[in-house]
This record gives sequence, C-alpha cells and structure tokens, in this order.
Amino acid sequence: MEVTQLSLFLKMLEDETQETITQKDNLLSVAILPNLNHNIFHGNSLIGKEIEEQKDLFDQCDFKHLYPFDFLDNLPKIKLRGGVDVIIGNPPYVKEYTSKETFENVKLGKLKKYFQGKMDLWYFFVCYGIDLLKKDGYLGYIVPNNWVSNAGASILRNKILEDCKIEALIDFEDYMVFTNASIQTMIILLSKNNSFDNYEILHQHFKGRRLNTSDVAEDLCNIKNCKCSSVEYPTISKSKLKDKFIKFDAANIDAILDKILIKRNFELDEKKEVAQGIVPNADVLSKKSFEKIPSHIVNQYNINAGDPIFVVPKGYFNSLSTIEKDFIKPMFEPSDLGKYYLNPNNKKELIYLTKNNEVKGLSNIIKHLTKFKNVLDERRETQQGKMKYYHLHWPRTEQFFNKGEKILSVRKCAEPLFCYTDKPAYVMMSFNVIKTARLNMKYLCGLFNSKLVKFWLLKKGKMQGSQFQVDKEPLLEIPIHVPQSQMEINKIASIVEKIIEVKTSYIAAKTESDQTFYERQLKRLENDIDTNIYNFYSISMDEQKLIESALEKI
Repeated sequence: MEVTQLSLFLKMLEDETQETITQKDNLLSVAILPNLNHNIFHGNSLIGKEIEEQKDLFDQCDFKHLYPFDFLDNLPKIKLRGGVDVIIGNPPYVKEYTSKETFENVKLGKLKKYFQGKMDLWYFFVCYGIDLLKKDGYLGYIVPNNWVSNAGASILRNKILEDCKIEALIDFEDYMVFTNASIQTMIILLSKNNSFDNYEILHQHFKGRRLNTSDVAEDLCNIKNCKCSSVEYPTISKSKLKDKFIKFDAANIDAILDKILIKRNFELDEKKEVAQGIVPNADVLSKKSFEKIPSHIVNQYNINAGDPIFVVPKGYFNSLSTIEKDFIKPMFEPSDLGKYYLNPNNKKELIYLTKNNEVKGLSNIIKHLTKFKNVLDERRETQQGKMKYYHLHWPRTEQFFNKGEKILSVRKCAEPLFCYTDKPAYVMMSFNVIKTARLNMKYLCGLFNSKLVKFWLLKKGKMQGSQFQVDKEPLLEIPIHVPQSQMEINKIASIVEKIIEVKTSYIAAKTESDQTFYERQLKRLENDIDTNIYNFYSISMDEQKLIESALEKI
C-alpha cells in the first residue's frame, strides 16, 4: 500500500533552499522547486521493520512486495523533534472483509492493537498518524463519514477521544466529493492534545446531493455566511462518548432517548433470530471475471459479461426436473419492498445449492454453473476445499428465508423499511431478516415501522449522510417494548394486517382517485400505530413534537 503524507515533505522544506530567478525579458519572478528525488519515499507505511521478525511466514516473492516503511528510520529528525507537526491526506478506503490478506499483514506489526473486525483500512492511518504527531500537532484527512457510528470503528473513536482534541468534523453527507465514487465523506481535523474535555468543536454538514461545487468551496471558506451547509458547535465530553457513537444532541433529545431505552423489555437473539442476506458470489458474471474465462469456453457456451450465475431471471430455465425445481427459490430485491408490504411478483430467482445438498438429479443446474467454473473456483473457500464451485458462498441458515412469518429489512435506505411476509423470500446482503416465535411478528413489524423507532435509528443508529444504515448491530440495539396486555399487542397486529390489505389494494388501483382514497387510509392507519407506540413508551405530546420535528429535518 503506497501513501504520501505531508510529513514526507517537511524534511524537504528544511533541507532544500528555494531559489529564485528573474526573467530579464518580462521581469517576472519564478519560483524553482527544489529537487525532490531524496524526499519522496515509496513503501507501505502501515508495516515497519518489525515485519522482519515474521519473515518466515512469507515466501520470498510475497515478502519482497510488502515494501515495509518506517517513518523514524527514514526521517530520523521526526524523533528528535518529538513527532510530526502536520499530517494531511486521503488514506485508502478498504473494508476488512474485502481484503483479508492486507489486514493480516498489518496485524503482524506494531498496529495490531488498532485492529478490530468490520473495520476499514484507513482507521490504521488515523491511529498511526496520531502516534506520529508531536504534542499539539495536527492531522487532517478526508474519509468516509460512517466511522462516527460504525460498529467496527470503536477503537478508532476511543483513540481520537483519548489522545486528541477534535477541531472540526465537516460532513459532506450526500454531496459526492469524489465524482467517480459514490462514497459519502467528511473532513476530520484533529490536534494531538489530551488535556481538553467538555470543549466545543466545529460541526459543519452539507445538505443535498446536487450542490454547486463553488458554493461548497465558499461555505468551507466562509462558515459565517453558509449557502448550502449548516454549522453547529456541539460539546465533546469524553466520558459520555467513550465506547459510544459520536453524535450530538440537545439535552431534551437525550432525555427522550433515555426514556425509550428504559422501556426495553425484549431483545432479539443475535444468532437465532436475526440473519443477514445470502452471498452467492457470484450473482452475475462481472466484466472483470469474464476476462478470466478462457476463450474456448466463452465460445463453446456463448458466454457474455453480465450473464446470470446464481441469480437468474424468473423462468430462466426452459426445463427442470421435479428435484431441481426445489432448488430454484424466489428472490427479492430492495425495490420489491415497501413499509409493511412485499410485492409478490419477484422478477428474479436464486439457485440455492449448498454444501449440505446432494447434486444427484441436478444435471440442468450443474450444467449451467459449470460454464462459470473458472470464476467460481477462485473463491477463497473453494480454494480451501470447503465447498465446490456449484455451492453458494454464504447461504446463511435457510429457515430464515423459507415459508413462515418473517420481517425483511433493507439495510441502506432513505427511511427504515420493515416488511412482513409469511411467504418464501430469499434475499441478498442488502437485507437483514428477522424471524422469532417468541413475539407476534406483526406487532414487531408495526413497532419497527413507527416514527419512534425511526427517531431512535436517526439518533442512535448508523447514518450515511441522510441515508439510514440499518445493519445488524443497530437493528439489535432497538429498544423493543412488548406490552403486558395481549389486547394491546393484537391491536397493533390487526392494524398491520389492515395496512398490508390496503397496500395491496393501492398497488392494484387503476385510477388516481382510488389511489388517493387508499393513501388516506394508509396515513390514518400509520398514525394509529404511531399514537399507540408513543403511548407504550410513555412519550408526552411535547416529546412527540420534538421527535417529529427531528424527523422532518432529514
């Protein structure tokens, strides 16, 4: 991994003298840059010389390409000065599950203490950057904005809180700074000083995806007259934020959240009652994978990039045996879901074939998957002999997807979406699935779709700009309250049944007047659910107004 940081140029500025010449013809002064040959370094700054002790773990070729780089060895004056004055940069964004080998190599060195599951590689750059700073030195990075509420960023957050003063968090939210990547980013500005507590920070956030770039730049330079952003000065309290998300709310909002939390009397079982969606790997043939298939196989089977592999259009197979039909499952995508309602007309199907299944009698399915054997054999678990090329990569536990009551939840959405169904519904990684026999599932669906839970997820869950990121962790942390009265539970469940019925009628409506009629019914029914849920959690009218005011600002 290559990195360029401002610290590499400090030595250059110290050792070289800027020369100036004057052009006689036009008398313009021109600055001549010094020679940079001895001041730019190539290496992996996350791995230092300590990796030499682990040399036996690598073959010679692999070790050669690690490019270990140690700042103190290459820039010894940093140590004499007590650290680096300023570090700025745009570190690489690499999720832990996408590049296991990279993280394993870093874990062999001095930065192992900063590793945790579900982290991003750039967390190492911040933690190590803080270590390299001198007292009162500054660090400024542009990074993805989800670290403030990412379950895999708790070590990073605590490191920043303990060792630094946060000077500013500038969140671009839905405005894409990098036009070629749909990544929501923010600028973090830190100073290395752990003597501050209960201090104010600059918190600027931009609203809107299609902002004018010049307006954004102007707002960054002139925060007193913002055109497309808002500026706040929340207080950082280390004791309150340690081991928690970095979010800022007024005292009255915190009081409501505390009241909601106190009402929790039921928790879902993380392993038995909540599952993430299936990972086929691969669902379709990507362009990159297509290029790896030998030409004679491409020609033999008339293969093209984009061809279906495990996920196929509905009715894709012309003929299947009775046995094979059992392995073709209805698959649903986020666009098939609404609050409460699942569109039954799925357009795709999934080949659900796992390590536990015999392949006898599945000749048509195996023939289809064999075309892509070269690509599917490259999967890590296939290489380790744990599964065959015709097996799903991560099939999860099938009981979450087959017939029976369940709630489907879209993980990334403009607003939380929880959909009830008792039909078979196979979904991919963009979903969570909830299935419990300990609680009325329609009641739970009504609760999760309420304004109260939406408010909780806004304030206590994960957000990416204005998008909700309802991953498994924030889902499990929703304070579920179950009334003692079965009558109250049944009341919510019956409203949910009515909502599903009205939504079905709305979808089938052929005139605008009919749609308007059903929309009014839906609004009334959802208001009924909100009113009842507020009562279950003892939320006063004034507190309800605060909740709904907060939701209107999204």
